Amino acid sequence: MTSVGNDNFILGFSHIAHDCRVGNSIILANGALLAGHAVVEDFAYISGLCLVHQFVRLGKYSMMRGGARVSLDIPPYCMADDANSLRGLNTVGLERRGFTAESIKEIKKAYRRVFGGEKPMEEQVDALLKDGLSAEAKYFVQFIKDSERGVCRPQKI
Repeated sequence: MTSVGNDNFILGFSHIAHDCRVGNSIILANGALLAGHAVVEDFAYISGLCLVHQFVRLGKYSMMRGGARVSLDIPPYCMADDANSLRGLNTVGLERRGFTAESIKEIKKAYRRVFGGEKPMEEQVDALLKDGLSAEAKYFVQFIKDSERGVCRPQKI
Protein backbone atom coordinates (compact mmCIF):
# COMPACT_ATOMS: atom_id res chain seq x y z
CA MET A 1 0.00 0.00 0.00
CA THR A 2 1.30 3.47 -0.83
CA SER A 3 1.75 5.74 2.18
CA VAL A 4 2.50 9.47 2.22
CA GLY A 5 3.59 11.27 5.37
CA ASN A 6 2.85 14.78 6.59
CA ASP A 7 4.01 18.29 5.66
CA ASN A 8 5.02 17.35 2.10
CA PHE A 9 5.06 19.53 -1.02
CA ILE A 10 3.93 17.40 -3.95
CA LEU A 11 3.92 19.71 -6.95
CA GLY A 12 2.22 19.53 -10.33
CA PHE A 13 2.62 16.57 -12.68
CA SER A 14 4.63 14.59 -10.15
CA HIS A 15 3.79 10.92 -9.71
CA ILE A 16 3.89 8.53 -6.75
CA ALA A 17 3.38 4.98 -7.99
CA HIS A 18 2.04 1.90 -6.22
CA ASP A 19 3.50 0.60 -2.99
CA CYS A 20 5.68 3.67 -2.37
CA ARG A 21 6.53 4.91 1.11
CA VAL A 22 6.99 8.67 1.28
CA GLY A 23 8.08 10.15 4.59
CA ASN A 24 7.53 13.57 6.12
CA SER A 25 8.63 17.03 4.95
CA ILE A 26 9.42 15.81 1.41
CA ILE A 27 9.57 18.09 -1.61
CA LEU A 28 8.56 16.38 -4.85
CA ALA A 29 8.96 19.09 -7.49
CA ASN A 30 7.13 19.45 -10.81
CA GLY A 31 7.29 16.37 -13.00
CA ALA A 32 9.23 14.22 -10.53
CA LEU A 33 8.35 10.54 -10.89
CA LEU A 34 8.58 7.76 -8.30
CA ALA A 35 8.24 4.23 -9.65
CA GLY A 36 6.66 1.44 -7.62
CA HIS A 37 8.04 0.37 -4.25
CA ALA A 38 10.29 3.46 -3.94
CA VAL A 39 11.05 4.67 -0.42
CA VAL A 40 11.65 8.35 0.24
CA GLU A 41 12.76 9.15 3.76
CA ASP A 42 12.10 12.36 5.69
CA PHE A 43 13.35 15.74 4.43
CA ALA A 44 14.39 14.42 1.00
CA TYR A 45 14.20 16.84 -1.92
CA ILE A 46 13.45 15.54 -5.42
CA SER A 47 13.89 18.29 -7.98
CA GLY A 48 11.86 18.77 -11.13
CA LEU A 49 11.73 16.11 -13.83
CA CYS A 50 13.63 13.55 -11.74
CA LEU A 51 13.13 9.83 -12.28
CA VAL A 52 13.38 7.31 -9.44
CA HIS A 53 13.49 3.65 -10.47
CA GLN A 54 11.39 1.03 -8.71
CA PHE A 55 12.65 -0.27 -5.34
CA VAL A 56 15.08 2.66 -4.91
CA ARG A 57 15.51 4.23 -1.47
CA LEU A 58 16.29 7.89 -0.92
CA GLY A 59 17.83 8.53 2.49
CA LYS A 60 16.96 11.32 4.89
CA TYR A 61 18.02 14.80 3.82
CA SER A 62 19.09 13.55 0.38
CA MET A 63 18.64 15.70 -2.69
CA MET A 64 18.32 15.01 -6.42
CA ARG A 65 19.32 17.72 -8.88
CA GLY A 66 16.85 18.67 -11.61
CA GLY A 67 16.41 16.06 -14.32
CA ALA A 68 18.44 13.42 -12.48
CA ARG A 69 17.59 9.76 -12.82
CA VAL A 70 18.62 7.04 -10.41
CA SER A 71 18.28 3.29 -10.25
CA LEU A 72 20.47 2.90 -7.15
CA ASP A 73 19.84 4.06 -3.58
CA ILE A 74 20.85 7.59 -2.60
CA PRO A 75 22.54 7.61 0.80
CA PRO A 76 21.32 10.04 3.46
CA TYR A 77 22.65 13.61 3.36
CA CYS A 78 23.89 13.22 -0.25
CA MET A 79 23.17 15.14 -3.45
CA ALA A 80 22.54 12.93 -6.46
CA ASP A 81 23.71 14.00 -9.87
CA ASP A 82 22.63 12.26 -13.04
CA ALA A 83 23.10 8.60 -13.92
CA ASN A 84 23.60 7.16 -10.42
CA SER A 85 26.39 9.48 -9.34
CA LEU A 86 26.75 11.66 -6.27
CA ARG A 87 27.85 15.28 -6.33
CA GLY A 88 28.71 15.27 -2.63
CA LEU A 89 27.01 16.00 0.67
CA ASN A 90 24.04 18.34 1.03
CA THR A 91 25.86 20.43 3.65
CA VAL A 92 23.81 23.57 3.04
CA GLY A 93 20.62 21.60 3.63
CA LEU A 94 22.07 20.07 6.79
CA GLU A 95 23.06 23.49 8.13
CA ARG A 96 19.58 24.86 7.37
CA ARG A 97 18.03 21.93 9.26
CA GLY A 98 20.11 22.67 12.37
CA PHE A 99 22.85 20.04 12.15
CA THR A 100 25.83 21.12 14.24
CA ALA A 101 29.22 21.81 12.68
CA GLU A 102 30.63 18.83 14.58
CA SER A 103 27.90 16.51 13.28
CA ILE A 104 28.47 17.65 9.68
CA LYS A 105 32.21 17.15 10.14
CA GLU A 106 31.59 13.58 11.34
CA ILE A 107 29.32 12.85 8.35
CA LYS A 108 31.96 14.26 5.95
CA LYS A 109 34.61 12.06 7.54
CA ALA A 110 32.43 8.95 7.11
CA TYR A 111 31.62 9.96 3.50
CA ARG A 112 35.33 10.28 2.64
CA ARG A 113 36.18 6.96 4.27
CA VAL A 114 33.33 5.07 2.59
CA PHE A 115 33.85 6.45 -0.91
CA GLY A 116 37.50 7.46 -0.93
CA GLY A 117 39.22 4.80 1.12
CA GLU A 118 41.94 2.49 -0.08
CA LYS A 119 39.90 -0.60 0.76
CA PRO A 120 36.72 -1.73 -1.03
CA MET A 121 33.59 0.12 0.06
CA GLU A 122 32.15 -2.91 1.87
CA GLU A 123 35.28 -3.24 4.03
CA GLN A 124 35.25 0.50 4.78
CA VAL A 125 31.60 0.30 5.86
CA ASP A 126 32.23 -2.67 8.16
CA ALA A 127 35.25 -0.95 9.71
CA LEU A 128 33.33 2.27 10.28
CA LEU A 129 30.46 0.46 11.98
CA LYS A 130 32.96 -0.89 14.52
CA ASP A 131 34.16 2.67 15.27
CA GLY A 132 32.41 5.00 17.68
CA LEU A 133 30.34 7.14 15.33
CA SER A 134 27.82 9.88 15.98
CA ALA A 135 24.19 8.82 15.45
CA GLU A 136 24.05 10.74 12.15
CA ALA A 137 27.25 9.21 10.75
CA LYS A 138 26.20 5.74 11.89
CA TYR A 139 22.84 6.15 10.13
CA PHE A 140 24.70 7.12 6.91
CA VAL A 141 26.99 4.09 7.07
CA GLN A 142 24.24 1.66 8.12
CA PHE A 143 22.02 2.84 5.22
CA ILE A 144 24.81 1.90 2.80
CA LYS A 145 25.34 -1.46 4.50
CA ASP A 146 21.61 -2.25 4.30
CA SER A 147 21.25 -1.30 0.62
CA GLU A 148 20.00 -4.17 -1.51
CA ARG A 149 20.28 -2.37 -4.88
CA GLY A 150 23.63 -0.73 -4.25
CA VAL A 151 24.21 2.98 -3.75
CA CYS A 152 25.05 5.89 -6.01
CA ARG A 153 28.71 6.82 -5.74
CA PRO A 154 30.71 9.96 -6.44
CA GLN A 155 32.77 10.11 -9.61
CA LYS A 156 35.52 11.92 -7.71
CA ILE A 157 36.42 12.38 -4.05
